[in-house]
Amino acid sequence: MRITFAASYDKTIHNLNCKKSELDKLSTMLSSGKRLLSASDDPVAWAQVLNMKQTLRELETYDRNIHFAVNWHQATEAALNKMSELLMRAKEVAIRAIKPTSPAERTVNSSEMEQILGQALQTANSQCNGLYIFSGWFADDGTLAAAAPPFDGNSHYAYQGNERGLMVRTSGTGENERVNLDGKDVFFIGGDAEEGTNIFEMLEDLKDAIAEERVVDIENSLTLLDRAYEHITSRQAVVGVRLERLERRREALADLNITAQSRYADISEADYLEVISQLQQKQTVFQAALKVTSMLDGLNLLNYLR
Repeated sequence: MRITFAASYDKTIHNLNCKKSELDKLSTMLSSGKRLLSASDDPVAWAQVLNMKQTLRELETYDRNIHFAVNWHQATEAALNKMSELLMRAKEVAIRAIKPTSPAERTVNSSEMEQILGQALQTANSQCNGLYIFSGWFADDGTLAAAAPPFDGNSHYAYQGNERGLMVRTSGTGENERVNLDGKDVFFIGGDAEEGTNIFEMLEDLKDAIAEERVVDIENSLTLLDRAYEHITSRQAVVGVRLERLERRREALADLNITAQSRYADISEADYLEVISQLQQKQTVFQAALKVTSMLDGLNLLNYLR
């Protein structure tokens, strides 16, 4: 089979273009730091990279969820700590008010109880990121329960939130974390909203008993205050356990993320020394091919017919 000069020349140009493409690819790898520029480079590695990207996105989502849950629990913990302090103050005022007092002292005690009651209501309506932490989450009708305060002094401290509005965040594969405590569970002692003791009503009754010098009622309130304090303390323990679990999950996720990032880098990132070495070799070959092509371009059949 006779190979024409034109066919040989076309083949040389084709090889030259291929070497130029290889040079371009290596240059892109060097500038981008990426070993895989398309699926055709390494189909198996490309599929692994896609899987690792999905894994990293999931880990990032889990980390955001845990960060949100930790912030919410910390806000809840702060509110419960404040509530327990207010109950201790209320007990101190009640003990002080049992003894015979002057009208001025009685007025001071009643005024302090009114302040405690107001601060307790304000604490129960604490917010995190603009949402009320004790209002539940979504209501039965689909509205955002946490967008409205759980308690309103004008409605005689009735709970306005949704006790079934659970806030749950996914912290890992098959791992879900309960985030919130509803106000009914926290501020009603010994039962539900209908049967339990409302902490705000209890504080208001104590304020009135102090103002009216009803010593027996003041003495009876001490037991209720102790129960309320124990109840709030138990909720503090729940939040503490959850925070500890979330911190362990966050540490585990951090380890997983480091491993995934390292694996992703191993698969997708280029070895600079290797790429530079290949680039130098390809450039030498390309320059030689250019020289040969230029020599072929100068050849002419008439040179051999003279």
